[in-house]
Amino acid sequence: MKYAIFLGCTVAGRARHYEMAVSKVAERLGIELVYLDDFACCGFPVRSIDFLSAVCLAARNLSVAEAAGLNIATLCSACTASLPFACLPSAYILHPSIFLTLRHSYNLTLPTISVKLITLQQED
Repeated sequence: MKYAIFLGCTVAGRARHYEMAVSKVAERLGIELVYLDDFACCGFPVRSIDFLSAVCLAARNLSVAEAAGLNIATLCSACTASLPFACLPSAYILHPSIFLTLRHSYNLTLPTISVKLITLQQED
């Protein structure tokens, strides 16, 4: 199995040990984690201030994974909750300009539901 690993900002900045542990476990389970350089913020930090930007960020990340032909594995619960916002029909209904923003600003197509998200989170 092969997944695009989505670290988000918290894991990459403050929980490097978590990433390293997940990498070792994935290796033992025969899961290949692929680091995609084009991933950006999941959108969660800006969602309460600018919903359109948050959905665009999430859609961009899903588009990057889809272009690579990979599903996404997340380590952060906020990222796991935020990325699917790009696939919600209500996001496009509330903000139809998302289509234009993605097409013109990012030169990306809208993601389809074909990208699956899995979460690799530690249990409390």
